[in-house]
Amino acid sequence: MKKTTLSDLCHTTTSHETFLLGAAAIANITFMDSQTCDVLQGLDALKLLIHASGQPKAKSLFVKDQVCVCYVLNTK
Repeated sequence: MKKTTLSDLCHTTTSHETFLLGAAAIANITFMDSQTCDVLQGLDALKLLIHASGQPKAKSLFVKDQVCVCYVLNTK
């Protein structure tokens, strides 16, 4: 069985609801453990989220907010 990450889900989905939930989950796990940021950087999660934020699935302000949270937490 292939492992799929939340960043993969955000990258491949066309649904704005799924993208929002995935981005929110990524933002939430960065609050739980500081090592999460290192793992997310290794997976290029932030790069994928920022790239996807320009696509139709990510036009919501709620999505933009979650992507900004991920960015701020990963650049500390």
